[in-house]
Amino acid sequence: MMHLAMNRCQLVARREEDALWFIKRGAPAAAMLELFGMYELEYRRLRQAASVETKRGRSPKLDNQTHHEVIRYWHRNQGHPDHISRFKALSEAFPDASFAALWSAIRGSANA
Repeated sequence: MMHLAMNRCQLVARREEDALWFIKRGAPAAAMLELFGMYELEYRRLRQAASVETKRGRSPKLDNQTHHEVIRYWHRNQGHPDHISRFKALSEAFPDASFAALWSAIRGSANA
């Protein structure tokens, strides 16, 4: 029983670390809701606790070439166990792009 409780604590800690990783990289509220089930109030509190500055308005779009590279990368890397690790890998593959722009590129292409 104690082993199960420790595993649960490790999973919760890992999830919190992942959420903070995304917050520090400027993940939009929609991404945090989809990836972590994090609602706006919790999102704002975590962002404030992490001292992450925000800008009002939309994030700049990716240029066309980068946008297409992002989409190709996303489709080539479907082997990740979950969307959290897949989006982390995407963000690490395109370090010069904001996470919000990457999120928009992937979610925009999913809705097209």
